[in-house]
Amino acid sequence: MGLGARSLHVSGGEPTLYPHLADLIREGDRLNLYTVLNTNGSLLTPDLAQDLVRGGLRSVIISIHGDSAEKHDAIRQRAGNFDEVIRAVEMLRELRDTSRPKLLISTQTIVTRNNYADLPGIIDLVCRLDVDAHGLSYIEGDFDLEHSLTMEDIGILRNEVLPEVVSRLKRHAFKNVILKWAAIQLVSRLYGGTIERRRDMSRGIYNGRRGDAGCRTPAGFVMILADGSVLPCNMVEYTDGPILGNVKTSRLEEIIHSERWLDFTRNGYDYCRNCPTHMHFHIPISANLRKLLPLARRNPAYEQKSIFRRLSEAM
Repeated sequence: MGLGARSLHVSGGEPTLYPHLADLIREGDRLNLYTVLNTNGSLLTPDLAQDLVRGGLRSVIISIHGDSAEKHDAIRQRAGNFDEVIRAVEMLRELRDTSRPKLLISTQTIVTRNNYADLPGIIDLVCRLDVDAHGLSYIEGDFDLEHSLTMEDIGILRNEVLPEVVSRLKRHAFKNVILKWAAIQLVSRLYGGTIERRRDMSRGIYNGRRGDAGCRTPAGFVMILADGSVLPCNMVEYTDGPILGNVKTSRLEEIIHSERWLDFTRNGYDYCRNCPTHMHFHIPISANLRKLLPLARRNPAYEQKSIFRRLSEAM
């Protein structure tokens, strides 16, 4: 594309509510974009899944918030969603295994006060489901610290929960020993660092100052909402941050080359210190290196480092 886009990440709300989703994926594939769908799995049917995959869908991300229906559904506040998620993963796995081997199936867990103790069970679950990768994300936009981990929680996570997670990963049959070692290294870093660093994270502070000179997001990421609003990063969506344009009234090229966009790229804004998106990561589960290598070049989430880059750092 003229703007240099490499990927199209379709999220929501719940994107499977959009009646023209398959058409959108096909258009993304026509433009040679790496297409990614982030869904809760509730409305994914066999016909829709097949249409999306045939249309060029390259990656699916489905959230799992607990290791059982009781725990997951309580967090999602939706009865039956755990079973929907399991069905969706199994449906996609069948497509991957029978006709689309390059389809990357990822699950993810946003680690909160309500589910961090369940991480060993969640790891067991995603290993049984044979997903390609599993993401562990820090909570975003929890400014009242209602769901964020406290210092006590972080201590329990580091001293009790993560060693058990590592134990479960050691028992899992990875494609090779390098991926196994890298997964263990990545997990072991969750909520790591100095006491002061952990204390900041318990307060929802992930960058120590306003702005982050190392943030790549506004330089290569654009979020477009359903009403056409154009945002430079995830945090702006959670706050009263600057909406830098609207594709219904201006060309996208004009918006991202505007002085306002460049100023945000250089200086960020007050909530940059509360942004953890650069810390999210995925660990390999059933994927092999050949399947992960393309993500080094075509990372579906530009604000995050690719799986392969994270693995490289862990090595």
